[in-house]
Amino acid sequence: MPDSDEMLHQIGAFDAPEVEKLVPALEAEGITYELEEDALDVNQDNLQFQRSLGMCPALPKILVFVPEAAVARAEPIVQRLFPK
Repeated sequence: MPDSDEMLHQIGAFDAPEVEKLVPALEAEGITYELEEDALDVNQDNLQFQRSLGMCPALPKILVFVPEAAVARAEPIVQRLFPK
């Protein structure tokens, strides 16, 4: 858990399988992080519509935050794991 006085920066929004790759990589580098569900990413009306059609609705993204001091170390990890 990052120091409560330190500013956190979002390094990305990821699907659950991506977070399962990213978290161990951050931990291996000693980078602390916080995870938060992006509840705004999924429209509730759309979820109900998809369910009514028997579809599996899209899951919300997981936002990953790291301390400001660790951003420069975390961004290359994200780029290495998830090249564009």
